[in-house]
Amino acid sequence: MQTGFFEKQIVLTPDLCGSAAALSPLAAFTIFQGVASEHAEKIGVGGAAMAKRGEFWLTVHSRVDFYGPAYLMDELTARTWPERCEGRDIRCFRSYRLTHGEKTVALGRTQWAILGPEGKILRFEQSGFPVDFPFRPGAAIDEPPTRFHDDLTRDDMLLMLDYGTYYEFRSGEQIVPLEGVRVGEVYAMIVTSINGLWRYEIGDTVEFTSTNPYRIRFAGRTRQFINAFGEELMVDNADKAIAMTCLRTGAKVKEYTAAPLFMLDKAKGRHQWFIEFDKKPESLDEFATLLDQNLQKLNSDYEAKRYKEISLQPLEIRVAREGTFYEWLRRKGKLGGQHKIPRLSNDRTFIEELGKICDL
Repeated sequence: MQTGFFEKQIVLTPDLCGSAAALSPLAAFTIFQGVASEHAEKIGVGGAAMAKRGEFWLTVHSRVDFYGPAYLMDELTARTWPERCEGRDIRCFRSYRLTHGEKTVALGRTQWAILGPEGKILRFEQSGFPVDFPFRPGAAIDEPPTRFHDDLTRDDMLLMLDYGTYYEFRSGEQIVPLEGVRVGEVYAMIVTSINGLWRYEIGDTVEFTSTNPYRIRFAGRTRQFINAFGEELMVDNADKAIAMTCLRTGAKVKEYTAAPLFMLDKAKGRHQWFIEFDKKPESLDEFATLLDQNLQKLNSDYEAKRYKEISLQPLEIRVAREGTFYEWLRRKGKLGGQHKIPRLSNDRTFIEELGKICDL
């Protein structure tokens, strides 16, 4: 009986290790591709079966994220599963997990398509997958793959330039080529791929930490922002401001989200922050004041809108009772490590839902 996933035990041999006798990024990718091929053969959609029909698998792009090291002769478990596809889909995903005992070593995800005999991309319903295949829910990684954690001692990632992908970056309305980016700036990432993607904005915002080589750090999501009053507040600003404020006050924030709160005439307003604390600050007013000041230090647009309270009033904090965010995730069916709380929203839908839960 098919289980929807394939698992294989792998011993980390010298050919899979780098100079430090540790698993290399390329080796992890090779392992993932190997188990995917074996699983496809078992399902009946392997390379040989496809070739008989004049069809070929295309890997559109791949991503591997490292969470811990693995060393020479370690015994690892590689697991892979195809994510659910609908009949008319032409691009689908496969997920991977590599573990050493109970510890996660790496997660991976590839996007794939099928090239038909006439050079056309086929729909999933033409792939030959069994109609009753038991797809498993969830993805190993939410975001599309474009970069590698090549050094586990760093918190940034090496941008992969030799995988057939052309990168552009959006700053506001301006499109910036790779050679034009600046260290410390936050951009939305746009990719064009030799496998068919054309100026696809992947939804990530990234900050460049180096341009030689090009290294990036995840800064947030393009859909998570507040710009109700022209302040252009991004998740990266919010995360840093929260961290700076906690450092000053000794507070510990478990979860948070923020949204605009309009006044009666909508010409002015403020940001409302909904925060669940692990450790509450001694003074919530002081915490709010420091958070507002730190946001102004980090974001000049926010500072301009706060100047003499022309557009923005001082922010407001509402403390969430313990478990509020968890309950929201549970109700939405989003429990699990791959689902994240939306940090910022330009409307009040999410924060209102949380408020109703908190009031119960």
